[in-house]
Amino acid sequence: MLRVWFLLIYICSVVAWNFKEQDKWAKLYPSCGSAKRQSPIAFHTNEALLKITPVMKFSNYEVTHKASINNNGHGIEVRLKGAVNKPTITGGPVPLGASYEFDNVHFHWGVDDSEGAEHWVNGKQYAAEVHAVHYNTKYSDINEALENPDGVVVVTAFYRTDASKLSSALRNISAAVPPLPNSHFKLENFQLANLFGGLANLNKGSFYSYLGSLTTPPCSEAVTWIIYDKPLDINPQELVLFRFVLDEHGQLLENSYRQLQKLNGRKVYFVQY
Repeated sequence: MLRVWFLLIYICSVVAWNFKEQDKWAKLYPSCGSAKRQSPIAFHTNEALLKITPVMKFSNYEVTHKASINNNGHGIEVRLKGAVNKPTITGGPVPLGASYEFDNVHFHWGVDDSEGAEHWVNGKQYAAEVHAVHYNTKYSDINEALENPDGVVVVTAFYRTDASKLSSALRNISAAVPPLPNSHFKLENFQLANLFGGLANLNKGSFYSYLGSLTTPPCSEAVTWIIYDKPLDINPQELVLFRFVLDEHGQLLENSYRQLQKLNGRKVYFVQY
């Protein structure tokens, strides 16, 4: 029994990571130290290349689902309950004919409103960033998809604070944020589109795209990023409860964003319909 206990301690020490010690990620997860296509990045809009793509289609984004909002020890994520009418995306810069199914949506924030988003645009960092993760349905699940360069698409939007806003995209999420690690709350009427300002906003919006990676371990280089160019305004109070979230070590998760990574010659594209 003692040997089993020490083995469990060893395993936990291997997989544990946090945002305060990002320099250690590559020792445990080699992809985090890659020089190929890591995320997030900083870019300037005047350097983005115009790209013409098929129109992106967001299916079931406006469907109401039962969901769970979870504190997984590294951040706050929302996962659907059940497998009926899951949101999917097609078109845009993804491979022709490919369909990507929703897996989870999660958030990145900072200790105050001056920081928190992961990607920087024109030298600016917004207060928070939302990531809706989808995997290519030609793979069996998200884990297999992360092993392939065309495996994942992340749809992203920035949140900008504005004290004059009384309600926003986060209004049904912020009140339900579970502060304790490995805890969760139910969401009875979750609509993914709401986190992006509604389906109409997604359909008419313009965005940036580039090839990158997950921004947390294992930093898999499998992501096509879709980054909407217009930030969504939220009331500053809607980020307050995020700043009381505790990580898996019982410490405040104050800055849940990764340091910027090198572009390494990659191109950033601008898509507008």
